[in-house]
Amino acid sequence: MSEKNGNWWEFYGIRYAQGAVVGAMLIYLLFSQNATLKKVIFVPDRAADLSMAHLALLGVYGLAYCYIASAPILIMHAARGLLYKSRLNRMPSTGWQYRLLFVLVTTLSLLAIYFTFVNQEFMKLMAVGLFGFLISVQLILIGEIFFLSWDKVIGYYELTVARRNDPMNLEFVESYKHIREHGNSFLIVLFQFLLAVPIFVLVVLERDAERSIANFLIIILFWIFPASLIWLFGNKLENHLELR
Repeated sequence: MSEKNGNWWEFYGIRYAQGAVVGAMLIYLLFSQNATLKKVIFVPDRAADLSMAHLALLGVYGLAYCYIASAPILIMHAARGLLYKSRLNRMPSTGWQYRLLFVLVTTLSLLAIYFTFVNQEFMKLMAVGLFGFLISVQLILIGEIFFLSWDKVIGYYELTVARRNDPMNLEFVESYKHIREHGNSFLIVLFQFLLAVPIFVLVVLERDAERSIANFLIIILFWIFPASLIWLFGNKLENHLELR
């Protein structure tokens, strides 16, 4: 297909298809483990009793969960101009940030897996730590694009638009866009599993019904809060266009 008409893998329905399926499976597996949550999703106890209506309902749950779980990707996309060295971003990463991130994620993952079978309280601590870490990274990126590096962000968008319109770069732009769209689909699934960790530990394993529901709502609220601030980012970009 031409760039004007778009490619079939660039449509949102295709992009979120695998995420919706994975999301439906995660919702069913997670909520079916908790007596209170099981009643909320209105599906039978046994998988064999699932009707087409139940499967359609799970599909809606899965799509909603998929979209919510992908919230951090919106922030990463907004701040993408600050991730690599460029003529606008003269302070390239020395690599220690990425090594530290890898060590932290690996350590937390291994500790969570090990202590899951040893100490449930420690497992809760690890889940809260992982969740807090993911939220903190998003808030740091938001602070960076709004307060510390706004000129670089604006310069990145302006320069990128100019370079994309150059006929010599059309093939190059099309190539990286395809790569990014495919990667985005798999990144969504990754974040679905990352979001499932605090939900499982702090919601599913919680036997107090009211606290279980409260924890679920708090997790979702904190998860989407950073991404909701991107609305302000979009409007600030628009305001910059008006001031040019």
